[in-house]
Amino acid sequence: MSSKHRPQSSISSQRSQKSTTSRHSRKPASRDLSEPSSPPHPTLLSPAGPVDIIGYERTPVGSSDDIHTVAQTVLGRALRGAEYGGAGDDVSYGNLAGRELLDERYSLKERTTRLEQQVKGLQDEQKKTNVLITELQDRVSTLTLALEGYRKIRHRFLEVYRRDVLEDLNREGRQKIGKGNEAAHEGDAVADADLYASGERTDVIVFLNLYELIPDQVLKLYRAGDTDSISVVNAGATWKAKGSNSIPPDVAATLDMFIKELNFNWGKSPTDGTSRLGKAYYAFWGAQNKYK
Repeated sequence: MSSKHRPQSSISSQRSQKSTTSRHSRKPASRDLSEPSSPPHPTLLSPAGPVDIIGYERTPVGSSDDIHTVAQTVLGRALRGAEYGGAGDDVSYGNLAGRELLDERYSLKERTTRLEQQVKGLQDEQKKTNVLITELQDRVSTLTLALEGYRKIRHRFLEVYRRDVLEDLNREGRQKIGKGNEAAHEGDAVADADLYASGERTDVIVFLNLYELIPDQVLKLYRAGDTDSISVVNAGATWKAKGSNSIPPDVAATLDMFIKELNFNWGKSPTDGTSRLGKAYYAFWGAQNKYK
């Protein structure tokens, strides 16, 4: 029998077998129940350089939901609507809500930078103001000290009138005359230094010869509260104001020693008797007190 004339039953059997094989080999089509199908996103070329990629969407989440699955779904949906944008000089790529979030972040950084600059400017101004306040406080203190000396001189003027004209001078009046004489005729390094600091006097060499310090050094001692060192230079200047040969040799020697140690030990207390400065300080007053 030729192949062209096979029995009908054999042909039917083969068709049935093929049909059975075809039905068994098919697989049921999978369905994505979470998201409807959408056309693929068109390919976009990335610009050279870094890109901020962001997808942002606020979505409700149930207590039984798998947060990882929800996040993948929501971020995938967000990025399907992604476009290029920019925040300042940075390039961004994401959905509208995400790009707006980056814009807010950039704006916040800009505002923070401006505020930091403003704060720095205010701090610089505050430093300048503090310096000015300190200078003014020093000026007020110096003027107050000068005023005290001036008031003593005015008391002296009035008490001398009572003594010489009214012939009515008591013990208190004699004390005021003495203090007035001291204010008028004795050294006052701080008040005199202020005359130079204010620009009223410029002959610094006169001040240096009298006090053996420049005005700025005296004012630094005054600001530091070192009245002990100032008292020494005042006493020395009082001697010098009486004439070049008026100061006793031992007073002159101990004064020179003290000034030398003061310049070498600036900022230290002269009343510490164990230091060279302290020894020079007490040596001066030991010599000075012999002539009172």
